[in-house]
Amino acid sequence: MERYPMAADGLHTMFNGQILAIVGVVLFFIPLVGSVLAIVGGILYIVGMYKAREEDEGYRTAFILSIVNLVVNLLPGTLGEIASTVVGLLVVYFVCTTTARLLREVDADDVADLGMRVWTINLMCAVASVVISVLVLISFSLGAVLAMALVVVELVGGVLYLVFLSRAWKAL
Repeated sequence: MERYPMAADGLHTMFNGQILAIVGVVLFFIPLVGSVLAIVGGILYIVGMYKAREEDEGYRTAFILSIVNLVVNLLPGTLGEIASTVVGLLVVYFVCTTTARLLREVDADDVADLGMRVWTINLMCAVASVVISVLVLISFSLGAVLAMALVVVELVGGVLYLVFLSRAWKAL
């Protein structure tokens, strides 16, 4: 029997949203299809947090920050990129730490530990992303090289986040 059914349902919806968003990004070469999938995936991700928000205040905070991030994404240039990175990081923080706490309550410590590793990787990626955003202003070529390396680390972090969401909704 699930101890946190609303959180589990929300995390499952978030997982599906992330998958759609990734497929949308991969299909960038088919602009309409890729864009629609990415947008639907993003909406599903937010809907998942909306579902989970009834279970715990941490999910409510993540949901509110996701809405804030929609507005922040409208800010132009480097400032907008940095602000979106920071707010996005806070969303992942609240999702990972809240879920990890709930997982520990149902004795799923291994999945909770994975969540904390995912959060740490996302933190490192966010810091690197902000640094690279500033470096691009100083030296475009250095920033571009570092950005390519960061994409690989972010890919690993994204896959681990998917694994965490999948294992978490099943454990809760």
